[in-house]
Amino acid sequence: MKRPRSRPAIPTANKCPRRQPELDCSQCHHLLAENRELKEANALLTEQLTQYRMESTNTIQQSEASRPGKVPKAIAEKYHMIELSPGKGVYIYESHITKAYSKQTATATARFLLSCFYNDEELIGKSLTGKNGKQCLNGDILESILS
Repeated sequence: MKRPRSRPAIPTANKCPRRQPELDCSQCHHLLAENRELKEANALLTEQLTQYRMESTNTIQQSEASRPGKVPKAIAEKYHMIELSPGKGVYIYESHITKAYSKQTATATARFLLSCFYNDEELIGKSLTGKNGKQCLNGDILESILS
């Protein structure tokens, strides 16, 4: 059995914090001015970043036609898309195909490709086969994924 620790017999003295000497350096005004300039530059860059993000969001919304799926050949060529299965008219980006090849299982590959063509809201209430009164997904897209 361990022996309980005992408190020291001599109480420790309360130490007072040391006072910091007030510096009166010649560079303080220079450093304060530099700090002000950096804050102004930071505010300007933050504003520019916000504006850039807004513009890029608008660009993404305008290019909804470039989303993978069943798109006309002219649009697919414009956005450098590749036909997933020849003759189906289902196009996807090369980066998506590369990522799909890296998946370990066929199920993971199919799920990834479905996520390229549909977002979560579009998949709610739908099925692959159309059974149980649910709406079926686009057959050409499904056949392209399975082939």
